[in-house]
Amino acid sequence: MPEMRKLTAAHIDSLSKRGRYSDGGGLYLQIAQTGQKSWVFRYEREGKIRNMGLGGLRKVSLDAAREAAHHAREQLALRIDPLQERDLEKGIDRSKPRGRLKSEPRPRKQLISMRMDADVLEGLRATGKGWLTLVNAVIRQWLKDNGYPEN
Repeated sequence: MPEMRKLTAAHIDSLSKRGRYSDGGGLYLQIAQTGQKSWVFRYEREGKIRNMGLGGLRKVSLDAAREAAHHAREQLALRIDPLQERDLEKGIDRSKPRGRLKSEPRPRKQLISMRMDADVLEGLRATGKGWLTLVNAVIRQWLKDNGYPEN
């Protein structure tokens, strides 16, 4: 069994260098580049290393983080993925992919040529602040009138 309870409150307060500091049993204090400290439980499941955030040091004490890590280790012993279990409790469904799948083609950009008379452009510029917004509105209207779909 790995050594447990390596960190103390005094030691945690003295730490400031970016990195991960082990308390044992998969519990780590993680210090970001900004200096923000948070708790992470690291474990391996189906050949993949998983990181389960337990919360920031300001909200989650050392004892609470140890308790959460202990609970996660108990779940792992019962062959339950603690991260999936937490997501189920919160109603989060990570089985659905976020964003565009790599197999889906990217939407093609279409090159559109449009000519605007110089006097029209000067008239729009003369309206002062916000003239570019007016130009965009004219272009959008032209696209709509000429059958281009809106994005």
